[in-house]
Amino acid sequence: MIIVSQNKKTIVNFDSIFKVDAAPGTVMGETEIKIFYYGVGSHNRTIATYRSEKHAQAVMEEMIRTISEGKGVYRLPPDDPDGALDCGEIY
Repeated sequence: MIIVSQNKKTIVNFDSIFKVDAAPGTVMGETEIKIFYYGVGSHNRTIATYRSEKHAQAVMEEMIRTISEGKGVYRLPPDDPDGALDCGEIY
């Protein structure tokens, strides 16, 4: 499966990833949750950032479901400034 980053500038082949994680951080006093991956032979790379832990968790769950169903492409959704839980596009 191919994962397209939130900013649509990175395409990742899921077969080359050995871990996907979400972790909280703070930028300019604002909490954010980053979804990142560890690839074989590489450092971690952020592929999405959300202000809501609930939204980040929903995105991770949708990514897992997409992988388990054998879908070909998953596009990470934008952040949820209005509280909408958009979970991305699946192809």
